[in-house]
Amino acid sequence: MEFDRVAYTVLGAAKYSLDKLRRKPTGSPRDNPQRENPHIVFTFWDAPTYPQSVALMYELHSKFGENGLPIGAGLFVRPMGDIKTEDDYSYDPTKLENFLRAAAYTYTPVFIITSGMHWTEVAYKKSPLLRMLEASDGNLMRYEDGTRVQRKLQPPGGFLDGHFGSDRNGVLYLSQLAPEVKRYRERNLDQMAKVVGEFAGRYPNLFLGISTENEVDYPGKWITGGKKVDGGADNTLRQFTIARVLRRNVEIFLDAGIPVTRIYTNQSVEDEENRASPLSTANIPDSNIGITAWRTGKFDLYRRARNLAQERGKRWALILTNPLSLDQRINAEELTAAIECGPDIIGLYNWWPHFWGYGIRGMPLEKAVQTFTR
Repeated sequence: MEFDRVAYTVLGAAKYSLDKLRRKPTGSPRDNPQRENPHIVFTFWDAPTYPQSVALMYELHSKFGENGLPIGAGLFVRPMGDIKTEDDYSYDPTKLENFLRAAAYTYTPVFIITSGMHWTEVAYKKSPLLRMLEASDGNLMRYEDGTRVQRKLQPPGGFLDGHFGSDRNGVLYLSQLAPEVKRYRERNLDQMAKVVGEFAGRYPNLFLGISTENEVDYPGKWITGGKKVDGGADNTLRQFTIARVLRRNVEIFLDAGIPVTRIYTNQSVEDEENRASPLSTANIPDSNIGITAWRTGKFDLYRRARNLAQERGKRWALILTNPLSLDQRINAEELTAAIECGPDIIGLYNWWPHFWGYGIRGMPLEKAVQTFTR
């Protein structure tokens, strides 16, 4: 199959002439003072190959890029998942570099979402780096009775073995401030950030931003059953630890040359029990406000984020699950409310149709988005 002639999707084998679809850079909202609309960013859960990325980006332009709201492509990057074991578990930038190279070739604005430690293993086989860190008792988060904090998302065995935390005792919670955990996390994040920083410097009009989220994961009651977690190395207030880690991540991004106007600290609305209030990162210096919403109807929170951003002279980004709903009308209402609150970016998770959870559920969302982008 020639990837420069066929869109690499499950939903269709429509052929696109890539040369005809090439277009000028869309630019970011604030780079063009006449544009106030947010970018609609379709996020790839994982980076396909370079030819596949090119074809998918051209498909985005073909489906959504005619008129109306500007579009872009997002990517989850996994600094602790995509690694070179033989090189002391250093970050392997191959997937990220292929994605960014495709973005430059197709003139597609991009947004990077940094996946942290636990999300690294939820939908993938556990990386050798995480296995190595989990092997040391000093790196583990524990309950007051000394047992380790962990969760199993799927039973072991069968075709799910090795995925969704089902291998090697499931997802073990690591102590965020354990020296060995901290060293590898910050080093790999720095290696990834330098790749992004170089792209941002070369293609400023194509770089929408980067977010740091899911780096800090505390177990909620659905994991602990009410058991108390031992302070240990993390014997600080939870929000202080979260702010401390995210602040360090922001510093790493700045050191890599990523502009302060393009750095976001995201917190998930539904994970407030695990981490902190979704707007608690608004006070982190040199970063902008980000929210991740896994359910529809959080309109009041969107308005609060907008007001905070206006008060503090910051940008804000909203990352929504994809697909939002099987109902096209609900999707349209959600997008309308989000757009009215003025984020610079509205990101939609898991657009690319290879993702196992997309399928027919993505069609109502695509139709809703097309009402805004055409």
